[in-house]
Amino acid sequence: MPLLEQIEEDQYFIEPDIALLTGEPRPAVTYLVEDLLADQNGPQDQVCADVLVAAAGLGKTTLARAIARKILMSKRQAIPILVESAQWQNLINLTLPNILNAALLQLIPEAVRLTNAKLFQLLVREKLLFPIFDGFDELCLHPNSRYNPTTLITELLDMVGDTGARILITTRETFWETYGIGSPAEKIKRVNLQGFSNDQRKKFFIKRLTLPEERDLANRVAREIGERLYEGDINRRSLQADRASGVPLLLELVALYVDGNPSATFSPATRDPFGPLLEAVCERENVRQQLQISSAKQMAIFEELFLNCPDDITKSDLAFYVEYSVPEVTKDALARFEAHAFFSPGRDVRARFETLKVYFVARWLANRLESAITESASESLIADLLNRNATGNTDVFDFLLDRFLAMEPKKSRAAIAHAFKMVQARNHPDGAASALFHLAQRLALRMDTSKTGRTALILDYLGVASPIQRLSVQGQINGIDLSGLIFVDCIFRDVEFYNCTFSESTQFQKSRFDGSLSFENCRLPGQANLVECAYSEEAEREWDRQAGRASKSLINQTVAKTALREILRRFLGPFGFSSIKDANRNSGTISKNPCGDLAWEELLRASVLERHRISGVSDGGLNIADSQEVKHEVRNFLDNAALGPRLQLVLENIMKRV
Repeated sequence: MPLLEQIEEDQYFIEPDIALLTGEPRPAVTYLVEDLLADQNGPQDQVCADVLVAAAGLGKTTLARAIARKILMSKRQAIPILVESAQWQNLINLTLPNILNAALLQLIPEAVRLTNAKLFQLLVREKLLFPIFDGFDELCLHPNSRYNPTTLITELLDMVGDTGARILITTRETFWETYGIGSPAEKIKRVNLQGFSNDQRKKFFIKRLTLPEERDLANRVAREIGERLYEGDINRRSLQADRASGVPLLLELVALYVDGNPSATFSPATRDPFGPLLEAVCERENVRQQLQISSAKQMAIFEELFLNCPDDITKSDLAFYVEYSVPEVTKDALARFEAHAFFSPGRDVRARFETLKVYFVARWLANRLESAITESASESLIADLLNRNATGNTDVFDFLLDRFLAMEPKKSRAAIAHAFKMVQARNHPDGAASALFHLAQRLALRMDTSKTGRTALILDYLGVASPIQRLSVQGQINGIDLSGLIFVDCIFRDVEFYNCTFSESTQFQKSRFDGSLSFENCRLPGQANLVECAYSEEAEREWDRQAGRASKSLINQTVAKTALREILRRFLGPFGFSSIKDANRNSGTISKNPCGDLAWEELLRASVLERHRISGVSDGGLNIADSQEVKHEVRNFLDNAALGPRLQLVLENIMKRV
């Protein structure tokens, strides 16, 4: 008999439950050991194998080891032959006899005589050897294996025969369901491994962690992941096995995070604590499933899959996204990817937890909305792309709009809100936060026609309420009602409020208005309250104009130069300088410059500009003086900000008159 120490023991093992096909729960180790060792009724009892089916990460391997140790501790003279993938991964000839012999010799190195195939089979049938075959799916999917599910299950059952002996097989639920294994049904008893209940989870942390405060934090983290993350936004199945908080693998990862970490915390509302846990699961899948796909690439694949496939994922779609991300992936690895820990079984695959689907969409938004660029892109191209995304002016938003409208509303709102919280927790959140605001705004404009309804939707999508803190917006804010809203520590850069409503209850506290600011077709913007805000000169002038008060900003040379530049730029045409109508000269941004009229007058007085007649236009037109020296001086100013003698004199005369 082998020593008990030959089989590794999990020092934090908590006995899980299994569910029979009737749905009846039983203690896993107790039931399966009794079933394997029970005296059957001989040939008339046709069951040859107990098949333990479970999702990834629920602890099949740990349970198999516990069962093997329990058999060794029993009063029966029975030897469990625990087969694990690490024993046979490097075998050249992957036949079942070779695999069983490798397991036997690891357990009892001196038992060379028992490796005879016929003798081994005889001892199994005499209930002296009990094979526990962990990883049925791993062998079937191994690139060097000649087995498929049918041939392997047939050979295992033939080894037992009609003797009343039993073997135990473990396999992933996704694999078992995908290949429709279960024939001959009369020879197989399927049992389903369950996730931890709340009590079992607590017992695990009592064993695993020493300090009471660490146990409390670990339980809180597990509950956040399994029950409270996106609470109210997704429909959770009632069974504990379907909750992330019942997965032992995730619980161990939580324990590793909490153990000895005084700064450990879990705040899904402000950052991305779920990501490292899932990345660790992907790394485990890479090793156990031999995917040859890094955890980072796996995470990227799931981001794209769950964003673009709101419902079940067909095998062809799965293959497309995996092959697109990892062109060198083999067909064998692609088949193994179908049994990934993040999938549930079926004809097609789907997210194992709805939480996963929402999380990966949020992750895509937070990580990739503003970085959809190649690594070789120039800095100017990157800056241009970020700017266009931040203002909502890019095809990316047209693409996203269709995806989010196809999702269940609660899930899309949960994903956008989580992404918004994640980007706000980063060092430079402005561009991403603005991009997410524009996504929420576009969705609201499509879903509601009233200003108040759109406003409520935008706040709902972003997961914020008044007072709204640390919001960054660049570009147009369109068709919403800002009455009663309070903005604190927010940034508005080059913003145009279009068709918006303000009131005395609209407040901007300690916020910044950078660059340009304009109001088009807005109601009562001058009634908004501005408290300890910072402004660009242009933004301050515009707020003063809306409030009907004299501008507090001083007219300096910078303001005057800006006026000159805005005026002279109006004469640029596609093939040089062109004329403009005098009646149109103050349209656009020049009308908001406090020294715009002075600049027009001085440019005309210095003969930089000239009037001319236009047939049918009473006021006539304006153009740059027909002088090469003047045109060269204007061009040099517009291109290089260099003031020639004429423009320098114009600037001095403006400053004398202000």
